[in-house]
Amino acid sequence: MIESGIMAPDDSGIESMPIIGSQQHMDAEFVDKKRIDLIFVQVNKHKSNMTFETFLKALIKIGEHKYPHLTSSEALQDLVVHHLLPLFQVIDIKVN
Repeated sequence: MIESGIMAPDDSGIESMPIIGSQQHMDAEFVDKKRIDLIFVQVNKHKSNMTFETFLKALIKIGEHKYPHLTSSEALQDLVVHHLLPLFQVIDIKVN
């Protein structure tokens, strides 16, 4: 669900994120929960626990899938600004 331009998380807490493909903004795809799970498993090498460094590497990979037209650094920054910070704001409002 989209509210105020922010993708709301689904019941699992993982949101589906539109990806802007190489054909500009017209052919938007989605990074769904399954893709995110596969990225985390691949980066974490099938271990049950994940270090913070591995978590950050996974975020970079998710950013690369979501924003393939950007550098890794730019993709991570856009992922944080457009998805993680808004999610934090929603959680912060619910807690406070």
